[in-house]
Amino acid sequence: MSRASASERASLLASSSTSIDVERGRDAPSSSSARVGVNTHDDARAPSPSTRTRSRACAVAAACVIACAIAAACAGDARARSRARLGLEIGRESDANATMEAGRETAAMGASKRDNVDDRAMRDEFLESQAASVTKAHEAKAKAFSTELAKEWRRFEERSRRTEDSDGDVIWMVRTAEYANVAMDKRGWWRPRTLTQRDKGDWMMSSVGARTDPAATAALSLQERLAHSQAHREAMIFNSCPSLVYLGAEYASHTWPSTVRQLGFAHGLRGTTTGTMDTLKSVRMNPKGPNFVLGASDGLSYEGLSAMLGTMSARDNGRLDESKSLFLIAGVRDPLKRAIEAYMQYGVARRGWEPTVESFENFVFGRYGRLAHVGNIQFKMLAPEELVKKALEREALQAKAPPIKDAEIMRVLNTYDLVVTPEHDLLARLLVKQMLYRVVSVRQILTPPDVGYARLDRFGFKRYDVEDKENVLPKPLLEYVNSRAFKVRFNRLNLLDQKLYDAANARLLRMWKEHHVVESYLAWRESVHDYVMPKLMNTQSLKAARELSQSSPRVAKVCPSGHEDDCSTVFEEHADEFLAEEKRRHASEQCMFENYGCFSRQLVNLGLLHYKRTRTAELASFFKQQETPESYGTAKAASCAGVAMVSEIRFCADNATLGDGVVGKAMTGLADSIYLLCARHACENLCVPKSWETKVRVVDGAKIDRCFGIQATENHFRRATLSHGAIVAHARQEKFRNVAVVEVDVNFVDPDPSNYPDYDAAKSVQSIAKHIDGNTAADSDDPFTIIRLGYRAWEFERGVVACPHGCGCRRGADGADDSYCVVTRAQCDLRGSHAYILSGDSFNLFLEPVLSKKRTQTKVIDFNVFQRFPQQLVLEPMLAAQAGYSNDADVIGVDQQFHDARRFAQSCVVR
Repeated sequence: MSRASASERASLLASSSTSIDVERGRDAPSSSSARVGVNTHDDARAPSPSTRTRSRACAVAAACVIACAIAAACAGDARARSRARLGLEIGRESDANATMEAGRETAAMGASKRDNVDDRAMRDEFLESQAASVTKAHEAKAKAFSTELAKEWRRFEERSRRTEDSDGDVIWMVRTAEYANVAMDKRGWWRPRTLTQRDKGDWMMSSVGARTDPAATAALSLQERLAHSQAHREAMIFNSCPSLVYLGAEYASHTWPSTVRQLGFAHGLRGTTTGTMDTLKSVRMNPKGPNFVLGASDGLSYEGLSAMLGTMSARDNGRLDESKSLFLIAGVRDPLKRAIEAYMQYGVARRGWEPTVESFENFVFGRYGRLAHVGNIQFKMLAPEELVKKALEREALQAKAPPIKDAEIMRVLNTYDLVVTPEHDLLARLLVKQMLYRVVSVRQILTPPDVGYARLDRFGFKRYDVEDKENVLPKPLLEYVNSRAFKVRFNRLNLLDQKLYDAANARLLRMWKEHHVVESYLAWRESVHDYVMPKLMNTQSLKAARELSQSSPRVAKVCPSGHEDDCSTVFEEHADEFLAEEKRRHASEQCMFENYGCFSRQLVNLGLLHYKRTRTAELASFFKQQETPESYGTAKAASCAGVAMVSEIRFCADNATLGDGVVGKAMTGLADSIYLLCARHACENLCVPKSWETKVRVVDGAKIDRCFGIQATENHFRRATLSHGAIVAHARQEKFRNVAVVEVDVNFVDPDPSNYPDYDAAKSVQSIAKHIDGNTAADSDDPFTIIRLGYRAWEFERGVVACPHGCGCRRGADGADDSYCVVTRAQCDLRGSHAYILSGDSFNLFLEPVLSKKRTQTKVIDFNVFQRFPQQLVLEPMLAAQAGYSNDADVIGVDQQFHDARRFAQSCVVR
């Protein structure tokens, strides 16, 4: 969290709290953060006390309803409700996904159309029994948040009453727009747009237009807009993520480049650990790969982005500038604060300039240094090309050129889906959660702890904040900055930036005014913060980063006065080696710049570990020992596997059975136990690899069918699914830490040297062994749920070459191990159950859908069961193919399976 947003947190959430706050703390912001605010209607007034009370009550109720909807979908007992309230759920069964998400939508908006009778009864029961479950501390924080923002509205009312010409006030434009943000629908959810739609301003809506042209308003209906948005449709189905882009002049915000990277990391998007140009190069070379993320704090402008995207292909075969998969975020800040901070960082810290009135004046007004700190640079960075040209013409010709109107300031805001400011950083994070409702988890908008790179800039110099000016700048320079003469000159040159900043703050407040549901996210976020941060700070990676943050920063050589340009040249000559040295210095952290990658990975890991460890207790009411009308029962399922064991087993050389590959068989043998699933005559003719002799159990699926009372005419997929369930129930009963399940029709194949000339079999086996042995470690870099030795790349088999949403696949944590990828998201549609290793603390997650008797036609092992699992290790190259089929539609040759798996890895890998 930036220093300013930390003070926002302190002021908005002021209450007695026992939570551990590892984020940066500062004094309350200046009155500039409270300078602007807006009302939804011209005659609106500040909320009355009774209204605020009702709002707070509604917020608490909304939080309970959201928690209930999630809890109902995840089993419904008291512990499940507690976990759902924390927002740490990860996997869900796919067939229930649409219903559950609809319930969450309904809960958030206070509607009930999509709930069935049972859901409503469950929600009502939950609300009655859990009304007191919201802690007083979190309720106090939500109240403080609401109260502080109400004060902002009152301050604006007082200002607006003093304004004689409101027609010329940019705040008026925000107030009279039909929507505070044209990228949001009335529920506060995201409306995708192309760059062309953003540039033309077609989405600038006003109350006047709504009255005079009803047809045009009808044309902007949510259903019609979303009908042509593949990204949004997939988001609703797969909980996927659009391409995320953050644009802002350097030092517009320290935290938002990392915010989009964190979110991208969680969704397996490209670019979360690389620079802007590297990411766009990757997208150009592989347009069918995962969506991407740009935390573009390196000077990329909207004009530059538009030009590049106009030359690049989108996933749907169109151009990227015509795609609706882009979610654009901009960062702006007070132009004077920004200029002061830039001077301290750019000149004093990195180049050793002596902080004097002369050097500051020359820097701010463009005599030397970069022009990025002069004259409405934020407007020029963020505005469409024609407005940039108009601003430049105005500066050159002064009064002879047409001025930039307030409507054009609004047009810049309308170009983006969200424009954030340091003063309302926390509010903006909560609003992005609201806009990307199914995409953003509350835990994904936590702020990285202030360790490691967060205290240094990317070159290794101390990071200065504008609040450090009293300690960095001498008294004469501070007096000059505060003088009226300087401010008049500076403000005249940066009027557009000032208006853009004021309007962005006003819009954030207006968005909060229209979507009070963010208050419930606040308490949710604090709950997750209190759970995650203490554990996060105890992991080895974060401990190393904390120690590193105490090390001495790089110090620039003192630059003689009058030689500032020469010192800039010297710095630029060494900048690349500074960067390389800092990369080496932080390589052992396995983190990106500023420690965000490490933070993101630990959030994924900790959330997953929490989910695994609490799953057994949460599902206690489901896992009855005996059969019930709702479930077969774990004892029943385990006994069916036991009676189906084959007593006489024949063994053969590893390379002479189940295919000639030996590497995959060696990895399979690492599991605590191996269950080999066969049926009827296949069991009689079976020869088992010799290396499995001490661990293997051969199970006859036909005997499991008879034990369950399932007829041979029953659906093959359901019978196969229950066989896998019986095996896992047996492994659960035996208390194995993990188990390998292999179907007898598997074909193990070692990597083809022509495709993988550098493949190291011994290293790959050792890498998988490390994961299997270390999966219970609290700070494990890649805890797994399933290791997929073989899979069917379904989207590729169907001819869809784009990487499916949610399938972004990350290489080994150390970046050097290419033998596997980690698919962090749940619901990546990889079929095939012929060879996998299941983690012991994931047994219950596996068994819940398999043993349930509800909607059995949708509970297929490799479709609607495996798709529930996040953090799957997918072997690359794949080592096991499916050789047998239940119907002709499934038939695909072994060679083609390996070819498709290779294309999947090439398309979906994220570096």
